[in-house]
Amino acid sequence: MALYWRKMDSWVEEDEEVFVHPRDPYKRIDVLQSSRHLEVRSPVELVAETRRPVLLFESHLPPATTSRSSTSASTSSSHPS
Repeated sequence: MALYWRKMDSWVEEDEEVFVHPRDPYKRIDVLQSSRHLEVRSPVELVAETRRPVLLFESHLPPATTSRSSTSASTSSSHPS
């Protein structure tokens, strides 16, 4: 795949603009801000909710999410859609 930077308005991963080459999805550890709606639930209650999660991307793993507003990290191993 070839990307022609001059022909694009911008390149965005989640909510962050990328100014360099695209990251390799198979060899990476990235933390990106997002505007996805995220809910973390226990079997009986809503534990955390945010519309500004920080997503952790690691090679060969679905994204884990962490809410910036919580003091303890709330993570989800399921891929947010």
